[in-house]
Amino acid sequence: MDDLLEKVLNKVNFPEIDFMDIRVFQKKATTVRVETGRISKLINSSYGGAGVRVFSSDGCWSHASTNSVSEESLLKTLNVAYKAAKSLTNKTSNEQIKLPSIQPVKKNTVIKAKIHPNDVSLEEKAKRVFEYEKIARTVDPRIVNTHFNYQDSIIHELVVNSFGSNVSSTWIYTQLRGRVTAKEMSLREKGFSTVGKTQGFEVIEQIDAEEFSINAARKALSKLTAKTPTAGKFNVILDPRLTGLFAHEAFGHSAEADLVMEGASVLEGMLGKQIASPNVTIIDDPTIPGSFGFFQTDSEGVIARQKELLADGVLIEYLHTLETASKMNMSPNGSARASNHHVTPLARMGSIYVQPKDYSFEELIEGVTGIYMKGAEFGHVDPATGEFLFKAEQGWNVENGEIKEQLRDVALSGSTLETLRNIETIGKDLVLLGPGQCGKRGQLVPVDDGGPHIRVKDVIVGGLQ
Repeated sequence: MDDLLEKVLNKVNFPEIDFMDIRVFQKKATTVRVETGRISKLINSSYGGAGVRVFSSDGCWSHASTNSVSEESLLKTLNVAYKAAKSLTNKTSNEQIKLPSIQPVKKNTVIKAKIHPNDVSLEEKAKRVFEYEKIARTVDPRIVNTHFNYQDSIIHELVVNSFGSNVSSTWIYTQLRGRVTAKEMSLREKGFSTVGKTQGFEVIEQIDAEEFSINAARKALSKLTAKTPTAGKFNVILDPRLTGLFAHEAFGHSAEADLVMEGASVLEGMLGKQIASPNVTIIDDPTIPGSFGFFQTDSEGVIARQKELLADGVLIEYLHTLETASKMNMSPNGSARASNHHVTPLARMGSIYVQPKDYSFEELIEGVTGIYMKGAEFGHVDPATGEFLFKAEQGWNVENGEIKEQLRDVALSGSTLETLRNIETIGKDLVLLGPGQCGKRGQLVPVDDGGPHIRVKDVIVGGLQ
């Protein structure tokens, strides 16, 4: 296949074109969904094709795609993209943009599974999901609804470009998500469990039912008798999942260079500035084996690397594509990702986390009066203003370092920059808690996030129904 793509690129000779690439994308997936004792979805699916881009010397990008990966189709699609780029030339500014010089990359990355999902029958996959769902459903009569969703995906991406790069990546994603709803009188509460890695079906084989299914049910049940929190400002302790949600949603999206360039990021103009407490370092590292955000080359054929986006409170770099790096006169850092061949790569995270420090959980909570928050149901952030709202899955009042009564429907809100400055203490228990699916402009890509427990002062907390 890569020989065909190189042959096609060598055949075309478009005047005034500085760069071309062809990206072949193929995906096969299985989904099994069990809801309250019945299968609601059982699907094997596959699709694929190729996306091509051209970049003209006038600074115009153009993209076109095809579902047919043949020489004839690819040549036609490149010609469509070329004509589109030239038609845009006279309608855009005279800004001269030069892509950064990239050394050609030759790399082949393949995820190896102990148990390949293709070697497990659809019947066996459905059976396993039924087993875990039934365990949660039968914990207590107050469990009224269960929703267990299994998915595996095998994705292949091949990128060949006019820089001379030829990179191939094959990923295996396996995940199971469980949601359990408990009801007492008019009150309904939910508990969640998720597991997912860039590994094979062994991810499912290794699930502990007590930890996964029963724990989700118990979380839902425990909130039926929990109190709603008093609204106000509190010292809060966030568990690794909430720490990761903050790192991803509140900080990570604001560090995406395309949003910065559009004036839609609170981090615009902040490079080199102290924007957080000196003990805070936030890293995006897509090269962590097994993480749900794992990749070694991005969708533009650039080598991925660990990036200290925030180091000791100072903003060091943004997440870049070739386009954003060229416009901001910076180096691309392997952060361009596309969800399929019909779309263009965007600046995206891989696996983002807060770097751990030296405190144990006992030391971090010692003497604290406030709220301990654990798990995350959802989060919303406006990257332009940094204003966020997160709903924790569970919460507890803390008095003088002791965890007291449980709370439910706990929400925290604030601003990204203020919260970064108010992080007081960081634990040592780093955990990545994928799987995640991050949405941006209609594209979903697999991601991971996490961190240790952290303590933050003066966080706005309230009840959220």
